[in-house]
Amino acid sequence: MDVTITQPAAALTATLTSQTNVLCYGEATGSVVITPAGGVSPYIISPAQTGLAAGSYTFTVTDANSCTTAVDVTITQPAAALTATLTSQINVLCYGEATGSVVITPSGGVVLISPRPTGLGGLYLHGNGCKQLHHRWM
Repeated sequence: MDVTITQPAAALTATLTSQTNVLCYGEATGSVVITPAGGVSPYIISPAQTGLAAGSYTFTVTDANSCTTAVDVTITQPAAALTATLTSQINVLCYGEATGSVVITPSGGVVLISPRPTGLGGLYLHGNGCKQLHHRWM
């Protein structure tokens, strides 16, 4: 009797194909794409590759033969939350004039935030897509 013992054509491997870090401090919007190869499909990858908060993760890939390999990933986030402080406010002196003003001092986030007027003198601050303040005055 002849017996042939076989094995998968290649060892199970996995690579980090793409990574999206958390854009806004404290959120869980990070994601990764782990791509398995070799071994025997189908593959199971855990934990989930989406909805990740900042931190270190070990993704385990398991093939149909219960062979495993791991990929370590660190998801990052901005160092501080986006905040805005009303530094000064000058009200309109006379009805109907445009003499009022405000100074808003942003901090945190990823980039220097530049205010952008909206609506009737509204102010909308954003950094890296994070919404922090919407202030309207008349």
